[in-house]
Amino acid sequence: MKFTIVIDDDISNFDDHILITQEEDNVTVAQYTMSLSDVSAALNNSRESYTYIETPLLPNNCLKYEKVDGSRVNGGSVENVFVEIPKGNLNITFEGKVYNIGVPRLIMKYSVASSRVFEIAIFALKQGQRIEEDGELFYFPFPNVAHDSGVACFGANTLPKVEKVRHLETYHYLFFAAPFGADYGTRVLTNKTILQLFESLDNEEFNDDWLMPATTKKIGDFMKMNNEENLQND
Repeated sequence: MKFTIVIDDDISNFDDHILITQEEDNVTVAQYTMSLSDVSAALNNSRESYTYIETPLLPNNCLKYEKVDGSRVNGGSVENVFVEIPKGNLNITFEGKVYNIGVPRLIMKYSVASSRVFEIAIFALKQGQRIEEDGELFYFPFPNVAHDSGVACFGANTLPKVEKVRHLETYHYLFFAAPFGADYGTRVLTNKTILQLFESLDNEEFNDDWLMPATTKKIGDFMKMNNEENLQND
């Protein structure tokens, strides 16, 4: 499509009309007139048009936010929020006893649909490790997580409605506050039982040398948008 604008050299003001010719394949398909001021406004508007994309306010330490429309989950949209959890100590309950265990640095992925967290996935990182797509990923060392997929099991426990995406920065406390069982066992480079592991880490820092590499995933694999739960219906 081609537009030709003809302006007379003796045009006296911006309200004077000018001739516009519309051509396609060198054939004139339309001719019309517009005032010079209208033509100028139209050109400016076309030049200044843009696409505006805005995320909600994000959690502290948010590594990535993505929104997938047309997901097969509830037939609607899914928000995936990846949050880094610093290395430190967190309270967990195992067999009725509370431990303040050393926890490695973590990446937690929250998948949200209809303002509800329907899935949490967790992997570990070493302290000081750079977050890069081909960077090494480590299994979550404790129970309650299917280690290969990283998907957490929180049984009948329900998480509060996600009123704002930023509130997810505290949801790891809720996950760790739920009693831990023996589901899926541990995944560490030590022969300690679950109880021995928790007892050895009570009020102690986690030993990163115990982390077991995730052989099937890199950081970029975990954080890709096209994870199976977000795929559209066939």
